[in-house]
Amino acid sequence: MGRQVTIVFGKQSAQLSIDSDAVLPVAELKARIEPLFHVPATAQKLLCRGKELKTGATVDLSTLPSTAKIMLLGQPSAAPRAPAAAPMPAEEPARIAPTAAPPVLVLLDNQTQVDVVRGKARWSFAMDQGADIASVKQRVEAATGVPVARQRLLSRGKYHENRTVVSSLASRRKTTLMLLYDELQHTHMDIDRMTTDMELELAAYAAQLRELDAKVARNFFDPADLKLTLAHLLDQVEILLNNAQIALETKSSPALVAVQTAIAALRQDIEALIMDSRTRHA
Repeated sequence: MGRQVTIVFGKQSAQLSIDSDAVLPVAELKARIEPLFHVPATAQKLLCRGKELKTGATVDLSTLPSTAKIMLLGQPSAAPRAPAAAPMPAEEPARIAPTAAPPVLVLLDNQTQVDVVRGKARWSFAMDQGADIASVKQRVEAATGVPVARQRLLSRGKYHENRTVVSSLASRRKTTLMLLYDELQHTHMDIDRMTTDMELELAAYAAQLRELDAKVARNFFDPADLKLTLAHLLDQVEILLNNAQIALETKSSPALVAVQTAIAALRQDIEALIMDSRTRHA
């Protein structure tokens, strides 16, 4: 007997029919999802019950709830690029305003300068020569908010253990470490971005509901048109609520909890307006 698994992707959702007791390779699951949203299997990240479904692993459908939901993170296939425009005549380059020089880090006799870089960002710390990598990660967490456990510090082509003494990596009392994140941190960052997007979607749907509510209050609406509009709005809010619930299984934050609560309340308001409009034209 098959089961329906809900795949949610941004504002979209789709049902996937899968054998209820199947043990399915995640790679096959991604291949079946690809035509639904046009997200290449190699670019997909799947979240279910707070965990990422890895490509090389399998998923036992019999262990999932009957209303299983899987969140898809990824980008749709890129559209073909337009031909490059003809070169324009050379113009005088824009003047770049001078940037302020970074503050000078004053070192004591027993200290080493540790520069931590990620992309264009840089953090500089004066660390005691006996300090270890774990101490640097604590300073990075204080500066960036990224938990120690999610950090990977790269130096000289390798990741060093937390107990490695920083001064052993230094040259002329200075060392540079590259900050990388583990996979879970990247997932958390995706969810943070999604939370911001959901806040914007929530505001747009709430504004749409206010407009519809005003029409119903004035008894100025076409029943058939209103029914379709409210049904579509309810579908969109349901998808948004699914996204929030799946995201909460992976990472909880005050902002995400607030969004989930507000979405649930908005859904109730939409259902109430549907009932009100039916009563007026019973």
